[in-house]
Amino acid sequence: MNKFFILLLILLTSCNSDIATSNIEEIIHNPEITIIEENNEIYIILFDYPNISGFQFDLSLSENLEILSLKAFGGLSELYNFHIASSLLNLRVLSFSLTEEAIPYESENSNILIKLQIDYNGSGEVGLDNVILSGENGAEIEVLTSPNTISLP
Repeated sequence: MNKFFILLLILLTSCNSDIATSNIEEIIHNPEITIIEENNEIYIILFDYPNISGFQFDLSLSENLEILSLKAFGGLSELYNFHIASSLLNLRVLSFSLTEEAIPYESENSNILIKLQIDYNGSGEVGLDNVILSGENGAEIEVLTSPNTISLP
């Protein structure tokens, strides 16, 4: 038993902890998500983000607007084989990986997270609400939701 403790002591004293941590740089992200309309297409844009394993958000509407259909597709979600679901009932979009694949981080860059196709009646504004980003092992990632809205029509 004494030989075990001597061996353990030798291993612990011979390890240089500076080597293990000196090559690791901590990357600080400030994720931000926004909604834009460009050329009659609606995009959810994500800025400066870490690895993303899943996300969800709700659409917020002004009073004079009624959503008749909601489809979410494309963007990074489709590129990384995420399962995409949308609900007309609560205007929620949910996307996650069934294969444990993640959307890789982008520092200080922006990308189209997902595209939306909306059929509607009336006119008004659409924005994002209740945004949740998930990282590895489902850890929640704090995200700033831009107060931007888009106007339809």
